[in-house]
Amino acid sequence: MIGLTTLVVAGWQGIVRLSRGPVEHGASKERLAAHSESSPVARAHSRHEVAGESMREHSVLLSGVVRSAAGAIVNGARVCESLSEDDCCAQPRCVVTDARGQFNWTRRDVEEDSLVVLATGYLMHTESLGALRRREESAAGVVITLEEAAAEVSGVVVDSSGGPIEGACISARTSQAGAVVANDFSDAAGAFSLAVPLEALAVAVRAEAYDRATRDVAPPASNLAFALSPASIIVGSVVAEGTGEPLGGVSVVAEGSAGLQDRSSTQTEADGSFRFGALSAGAYGVSVLSDGWQSEKAWASAAVGQASAPLVLRARPALSLKVH
Repeated sequence: MIGLTTLVVAGWQGIVRLSRGPVEHGASKERLAAHSESSPVARAHSRHEVAGESMREHSVLLSGVVRSAAGAIVNGARVCESLSEDDCCAQPRCVVTDARGQFNWTRRDVEEDSLVVLATGYLMHTESLGALRRREESAAGVVITLEEAAAEVSGVVVDSSGGPIEGACISARTSQAGAVVANDFSDAAGAFSLAVPLEALAVAVRAEAYDRATRDVAPPASNLAFALSPASIIVGSVVAEGTGEPLGGVSVVAEGSAGLQDRSSTQTEADGSFRFGALSAGAYGVSVLSDGWQSEKAWASAAVGQASAPLVLRARPALSLKVH
């Protein structure tokens, strides 16, 4: 017979269904952990050490509520990890606020990480996890306040044949080199929508295996169409001038004819190799621009969807000026 019983653990009361079959007393730690990650008991153990083993990776690191500037609850808001520009094409890990506007963040416990809060009709909010946790400790729970957006920028991302591109990353900056004020990912139809301030913006679109498109936009704006072509690639390596020794961990910059709009940077691998992807077809000046190393600019051309001939950049120690 299958029965029900009441269980009280750490102040939590719940109903447990008893099933037929033998009880596996030898269940592995992995199976128990997988079962308990989302249980109230696991949440009750947040910020505690159990049996000398840290549970912080799966425990609640931050609890809070998202509200509007007027004090209204914002349910369905996405609280996401902040990705670097190099990770733009990767979908961030997010949690969604519930009907009471509440959320629990259980991801990595790194003080330097930032969380991004996104909700329809509101400006994007970015704050470091460390700052949020300090606010939580002082107020027994953190309140994240969102400002209403003044305008919307929307459109679609398509390939060269007009087909929709899903998962493209769309970001808006106050200028070409300014801070990101809004971002979104295109849906299955290639559509996107950004809640933005009422000021001139530079909107950039990136997608895996495609080039990057950038456009100046004056909000509000709708029915924008960004057509992406297959990405061009520049490859090469960096060696020390004179010795030919591969140089790992140095910064390499590729700049096209459009200046900052066509400027990309990367770092060399341990063997000195580098790769620029997601470039528009054309000619680029490539050089080493790193602390301690510099090189002359070399030119590379890449056709649509193709890779350039390998470049070899010969770097020399950068001159430094000491002021006494």
